Amino acid sequence: MKIYRVVVRTAHIDHPMVIPALSAGEAAERAATQFGDVPCGITVKGELWL
Repeated sequence: MKIYRVVVRTAHIDHPMVIPALSAGEAAERAATQFGDVPCGITVKGELWL
């Protein structure tokens, strides 16, 4: 499992997140799930190296 930096943009604010996932696509899906029906844009910024 990898760690991804994700930014979820809603109408009023950006929400930076750190999400563990197997792929960038899964990280985006997990972010979308957390925001439910709220309209937003999701950007996976990249993988964190620990």
